Amino acid sequence: MPTTLIKPSEVINGGVVRSTPLNSRFDQQLLAAHIKIAEERFVIDVLCADLYDDMVAQQNTSESNYNPNIGPIVQKFPANAAYETLWVEHLLYYTSNAVLYQALPNIAIQIGSNGLFLNAGNMAENAGVKGLTFWQDTIQQSLDVKRQTIENFLCSNQSDYTLYLDYKCDNCEGCGHTQENCKGYAKCGKHNKTSKNTGIILY
Repeated sequence: MPTTLIKPSEVINGGVVRSTPLNSRFDQQLLAAHIKIAEERFVIDVLCADLYDDMVAQQNTSESNYNPNIGPIVQKFPANAAYETLWVEHLLYYTSNAVLYQALPNIAIQIGSNGLFLNAGNMAENAGVKGLTFWQDTIQQSLDVKRQTIENFLCSNQSDYTLYLDYKCDNCEGCGHTQENCKGYAKCGKHNKTSKNTGIILY
């Protein structure tokens, strides 16, 4: 039974419309170990645990594919049109880039028997720590924007996503909710929402 929402191949096999710059020749093992923590850090925080767990349970056990150049189209959620729309339009991009963000330090800087070293190839020079930081900052900005887009989409289509918690939209009264309600999300969208970047409470 799947325990994560995305599979390594789904991060890299998008073709010309792929959600990350990675292509099908990229080593999937460099991503696989980081998927669970990336989803715990970024995805569950957006969807909340109930919706996330249901999507994990309902996903196609086969690898989804939206690139006809590598094989037939395989939907991620063939039995749930609402989940498929959320995945194709928003979550595939968001989750893929969350995984890439989480994996980047271990891709750029690897560890061997003699300690840490910058990975380098025969035909290219490693971008170094500055390159790593620049790329992570760029991905983080995109994740912040996409996160807001996902939350707006879910709030605008709550009838299709009944497991999405009401208090994350602007229709709760006297919110007394805590992080336990969402497994990581601080308070509701209407009352005392916490900025993930600064930790500042917004009123």
